[in-house]
Amino acid sequence: MDLKIIEERINAPIGKRREITFTASYEGKTATNEELKVALCKKLNISPASTMIIKIDQQYGSRNCTGIAHSYESEEEMKRIEPKHLLKRAEKREQKEASAEDKG
Repeated sequence: MDLKIIEERINAPIGKRREITFTASYEGKTATNEELKVALCKKLNISPASTMIIKIDQQYGSRNCTGIAHSYESEEEMKRIEPKHLLKRAEKREQKEASAEDKG
């Protein structure tokens, strides 16, 4: 997977949140949120536990996507600031991907 950072800024009023805009291109099947998060965290040397993929845009049939991620100094700060529905969605997605890995 080839990941490029388009923009990275620090939003100091909101708990020093790093707002990251990125593009990714990949071969084979569509990259999952977890794969994108791991690649992004590895590239920027940040913690996956305190990082959340907010949005991913992909055109049908394309092997490229654009996304937005937020990264915080701690997981507690992320849970305090991010909307609850996004936290629940991320938790459900992680459980689903973990159960799919156990089956496969």
